[in-house]
Amino acid sequence: MKTEIYGNKMSKISLRAYAKINLSLDVLKKLSNGYHQVKMVMQQVDLWDQVTVTCRELPPGETTVIGGNTSRGDLPMDETNIAYRAAKLMKETYRPQSEYEIGIALEKNIPMAAGLAGGSADGAAVMRALARLWELEVAPEELAELSAQLGSDVPFCLMGQEGQFCALAEGTGTLLTPVTPLRAWILLSKPSVSVPTKQVYEHLKLAQADHPDVEQVIRGLSTHHWPLVRNNMKNVLEPPAMELYPAIRRTKETMEAQRLADAVLMSGSGPTVFGVYLNRKKAQRAYHKMKQLHPETFFIRTLI
Repeated sequence: MKTEIYGNKMSKISLRAYAKINLSLDVLKKLSNGYHQVKMVMQQVDLWDQVTVTCRELPPGETTVIGGNTSRGDLPMDETNIAYRAAKLMKETYRPQSEYEIGIALEKNIPMAAGLAGGSADGAAVMRALARLWELEVAPEELAELSAQLGSDVPFCLMGQEGQFCALAEGTGTLLTPVTPLRAWILLSKPSVSVPTKQVYEHLKLAQADHPDVEQVIRGLSTHHWPLVRNNMKNVLEPPAMELYPAIRRTKETMEAQRLADAVLMSGSGPTVFGVYLNRKKAQRAYHKMKQLHPETFFIRTLI
């Protein structure tokens, strides 16, 4: 949606910012800069935040102001918010000589600190919105490279804004290759704990990790061979996260004990656990049970 108010040169656009899950996540090694080299398959799902961006050019002498609001009282719209930093980065990169009043409204549906890239998705949506409002002739690859400054998940979320919903992510997570998306129903269930990503990585014992064969996941997706995908769905961050936060293990065990899911795995560094269902009725049955355990439980499907 795009509207323009020509009287005061105010423009507005609203986009959906979709969550992601990790169908497989491997950590290869720790790099000298402190980051980790990863290899993972990321898949967007039909759970989104509504991101609305307004922009008005200011007269000479005034200074750019970025503000806005969120539907979550515990989520400020300041430098701690990726959406705010995305607007600032776009202005400094593409409009350094102009000044603007930029407003960002976030209607949050994706759980926060959940391993679902909600903040990254919001940031990607802000970048895409400003690129459209300013009618920038910028290649998606250029915007994705810039977005890596905001976080390793933002480039993938930008890829989703372009309509590519599944990808192999390598390097620090920013080197992306499109992959055939998974067609399935998804159940997300988030325990009421917050899991710092850094803490999980610090507890990861790479030498003892059960590393997935990510290439087999990709092969299974491209040939629609579900058993090949399922047998290689692993997340090396899951064991350390479960050790630190037993609620994650209980959530996964509860979902598995229902014997309704075709696969169950933790997303990202947690704490959200997701189930893959090839049968909608089974997914619906599982949803009603898991919703009683965790309020932040969602019955959705993959984007294809």
